Amino acid sequence: GADSLCCGGGGGRMWQDLKVEVKMSDVRIREAEATGAQILVTACPLCRIMLEDARKAAGLNETLRVMDLNELVLQALGN
Repeated sequence: GADSLCCGGGGGRMWQDLKVEVKMSDVRIREAEATGAQILVTACPLCRIMLEDARKAAGLNETLRVMDLNELVLQALGN
């Protein structure tokens, strides 16, 4: 959709050293921060890795949590 963006992990960008390009994972983390979100959920394991790295780089370790969708469902079920 219009609001969906790939974090770049699936395209192998997680193994590339990007110096000039904007990392989409950084964009997504900043968007989540701007909304005041406490949890950012993804169903893609590569997105999770990219988003975790971006979260740490942005210094949002205490304010934003990145979770897999399965983790959120498990948490909601009380497990």
